[in-house]
Amino acid sequence: MPKDYPRSDRVAERIKREIGQLIATEVKDPRVGFMSVTDVEVSSNLSQAKIYVSAMGNDQTERAGADAAAAALEKAAPFLRNRLSKLLGMRYTPNIRFLPDYSQADGDRISQLLNAASAKRGPARPPEDD
Repeated sequence: MPKDYPRSDRVAERIKREIGQLIATEVKDPRVGFMSVTDVEVSSNLSQAKIYVSAMGNDQTERAGADAAAAALEKAAPFLRNRLSKLLGMRYTPNIRFLPDYSQADGDRISQLLNAASAKRGPARPPEDD
């Protein structure tokens, strides 16, 4: 019978928490700036971890910031994996890979488009009873 909460999910949550703290306290690269770890996906055999990062800002700077942060963190990946291995206490620490996450920027863009379409159409009026 499969577990309700597999080990890969538990490891992903722990990596997300620890990597967020490591980035905030130990990564000194200015390209990282104000960013957050949005998601972590760990393979079922715990050998690979994809870490998604998102930058804060407006739509264009968010995309560029996420790209720059992911590139900077890819350079720091060996250092972060070493620090992560000491914090996790696992026999084998997954190889980590940083990827930009554009979901927040895309959501903001869709919200702006919907607001613009709503403003163009005008206020909603209740139906009139005859």
